[in-house]
Amino acid sequence: MRLCRIGLTEVKVHPGLFVVLAGAIILGVWRELLQAFLALSMHEAFHAVAAHTLGYEIDTIELLPFGGVARMRGQAASPRAAFIIAIAGPLCNFILAGGIAVAVHYAPMLQAPLSYFLTINLALALFNLLPALPLDGGCMLRAILMRAIRPRAATLVTAWIGAGCALALLGAGVYMAMRRVVNPFLIIMAPFLLLGALRELRRLPEVRLQAMLRRRDALRHGETLRARTVALRAGCSAGEALRALSGSRYTVIMVLGDDLSMIGQLDETSLLNGIARHGHDAALGKLL
Repeated sequence: MRLCRIGLTEVKVHPGLFVVLAGAIILGVWRELLQAFLALSMHEAFHAVAAHTLGYEIDTIELLPFGGVARMRGQAASPRAAFIIAIAGPLCNFILAGGIAVAVHYAPMLQAPLSYFLTINLALALFNLLPALPLDGGCMLRAILMRAIRPRAATLVTAWIGAGCALALLGAGVYMAMRRVVNPFLIIMAPFLLLGALRELRRLPEVRLQAMLRRRDALRHGETLRARTVALRAGCSAGEALRALSGSRYTVIMVLGDDLSMIGQLDETSLLNGIARHGHDAALGKLL
């Protein structure tokens, strides 16, 4: 449900938010819910601010039953930009928790009303720092790994860590339930983390193409990239050339004729444009 538009950013409200708010009012925990919602919303706002500072546009901000999601237009141009955008959320919660701790130190009467807000900020920051996709920690680890291995492999590693963490949380929840201790956090977050990890695994075929788009955007943002050259026959398909690209370096393709002499060159942008016009099966010779 569309709420308003701030500049180029559309603000939406998920209908489930009203259901959760109504349930919280009935159960008498609406104050705690509002504090958690505020912490999560500021967490997402810091992601949006970091992305905007780095020159990326925020397409939509959606207010969900348990927080908000800032959706960036396009992908982070480089591992460095992806890392900065990912760490901004947990950093926000640590700053809020630190500010509350200082306030309580100098004004002890604030401890009771602010203790839950302090706890939820610390919990949110620490949980999001788990090195598991789709959490911020997983995005940060993937950005670090992308400097050494292909984006597909980095995504695969962090997504499987995410699935493992989800199963561990689920196991902990079941164990606590058997001991007659119910933890709503584990019950809610384990399925969320598992579904998010599985979604990242389903998106693996798109990762190589996204890596190309990130490198192209990095050049547009004035960043310097390492480059490498590969040689392929003119009859090689664009899809085969796409699989030959590096995960971390900008690739220039030397197109060779039947006598193995170079008849032209294609950079990543030319290959991407050629695939868009002629499809994955088009020969490299046709794209020159």
